[in-house]
Amino acid sequence: MRKVLLCRVDKIGDLVLTLPMQKAWNEISPEDEIYWLIDENLKFLMAARTNVITIGPKTSFKGLVKQLKKIKFDISVCFHVPWWVALAVFMAGVKTRVGVASQWFSWILYNKKIRQKRSLSLKNEAYYNLDLVNFALGSQFSLLKPYELRAEQTLVESWRQKLGSGFVVVHPGMGGSARNWPLESYNSLVKELLQKWEKIVVTGGASDKNFVNSTNILSFKGVVDLVGQTSPEDLLAVLSLAKAIVAPSTGVAHIGASLGKKVLGIYSPVKVQAPIRWGPIGENVIVFKPEVNCPGVFKCLENKCAEFDCMKTIEVETVVRNI
Repeated sequence: MRKVLLCRVDKIGDLVLTLPMQKAWNEISPEDEIYWLIDENLKFLMAARTNVITIGPKTSFKGLVKQLKKIKFDISVCFHVPWWVALAVFMAGVKTRVGVASQWFSWILYNKKIRQKRSLSLKNEAYYNLDLVNFALGSQFSLLKPYELRAEQTLVESWRQKLGSGFVVVHPGMGGSARNWPLESYNSLVKELLQKWEKIVVTGGASDKNFVNSTNILSFKGVVDLVGQTSPEDLLAVLSLAKAIVAPSTGVAHIGASLGKKVLGIYSPVKVQAPIRWGPIGENVIVFKPEVNCPGVFKCLENKCAEFDCMKTIEVETVVRNI
């Protein structure tokens, strides 16, 4: 039995699209024991998994090296990590260190490297991750199942008493890494939904407040405002009670998909932002993006593009009809 360390230290959606790698690895090599190295703020995604190592602002380099040395890993796969984490894995004496040959430190700290041009966005991030697993194991595994996430049942029952169930969640905010739907589209969406649903729950973090307030949807009768009012664990419970979830390219879309919920994703056509790479994976996912020939590769060209602002072409009626 080998001890395997899978490392992904970035945002919610990125981690959710990497978590299926544990099941894939164990399908190929069932005797191996899997550990995860993740950001401490994302531990709520790990359910009951006990083999989880977290890092945060207070994590010391020496402390991490010592912890990794103690476990004596045989192999590590770094899907996405800062340079100092890759160095800690190296200093811990992990014999086989697998990573992508795209960072300056890759050539020094990894002894098994694969070339990937993820910016070409030819497939979903989860399948780029699977390529790393196959490379590490010398396999050709292709069956990838979505990560199955479960909320804490006591929290689910607590929120059920407050909200009931069967409502629609609208999560308008996002981190800004991709184009979003216009403010007026979210406004029209909630108006339309309130004609068919008694309750619409609006979620978001504290950083989303300004954007959500600008949509004016919190003033509508029937809207429950949870923006900046839930812990990650509580948000998980709320989403698990939803009938459907509308969200742009953000972690909430990925969480909803991994909960098995109907997710309606609003996505940009810019190449590195498009759903072909960053769309959530799940059985009940529907993704909307402008049907244009977008010239943007890394970002929207805005007024320099003849199609701007194409995000307005995603019709509210189409989203409502699919719910």
